[in-house]
Amino acid sequence: MRVIKESQKRNAQLVEVKDEACDKWTEEMRKKIGSSLFFLGNCQSANSYYFDHHGDSPFLRPTSAKEAMKSAKSFCLDDYVYNMHQEGD
Repeated sequence: MRVIKESQKRNAQLVEVKDEACDKWTEEMRKKIGSSLFFLGNCQSANSYYFDHHGDSPFLRPTSAKEAMKSAKSFCLDDYVYNMHQEGD
């Protein structure tokens, strides 16, 4: 909701996360999830929708709901690019 409200405030029709911010977040999540049960390779033969036919699991958020809520209230709005028009307009 914060990004939507910020885009409205800036009259933006298109909002995209910056590559640098995405890369930073992904690296932080990889560090946190590295020792998770889903990524230790112990569940490759599990009959679960969490794993694909290669035994790979989706990229799950390795934080608590409380941490996610705190992050949603405090992430940097400047990690996004706000554009007035989509390309081709």
